[in-house]
Amino acid sequence: YRAPEDGRHQPWRGLVHIANQLAVEGMCDPIIPLGRSGEDYIRLFRSRLAQAVKTIRRAHCERNLILFLDAADNAAMHAKDCEEGAFPTLLLESLAHSGAIDGVKVVLSCRTHRQSLVLGSTPPVEVAQFELQPFFQSESDAYLRARVPDVTTTELQVAHARAEGNPRVLE
Repeated sequence: YRAPEDGRHQPWRGLVHIANQLAVEGMCDPIIPLGRSGEDYIRLFRSRLAQAVKTIRRAHCERNLILFLDAADNAAMHAKDCEEGAFPTLLLESLAHSGAIDGVKVVLSCRTHRQSLVLGSTPPVEVAQFELQPFFQSESDAYLRARVPDVTTTELQVAHARAEGNPRVLE
């Protein structure tokens, strides 16, 4: 996200990518980037999310779509540096001002100390915070055993201790 040439924070990249991933799964129509405004991309994205929910509910009437956006703070930081809007923040603002999309839940992850970058000083939507806990030794062991053939017990203990159980560090 932080590379100057990376524009994943922009609506025409981030929202188009997500919508087109849903389209590949047959859940909605794709979005073709044509130099539209950020507002146009938000509007189109909202319509694609509504389409995806309709598709899901044809097969399972009680199901919903959960959109998980990881590292929203990184997008917000880069957007701030570029004096632009970050698509996760713009999407939250849209949901706050234009209303929720029936059947869609949006979950964002960010570091607690950067939450205001994503949400602003007054969050426009309801925020439920969940602190991610480090792995227990047994969880680190299972994670590493699935990825590292022939890992020893000593290596597992050292990896867990050095990573302090942090899954991202273990990866």
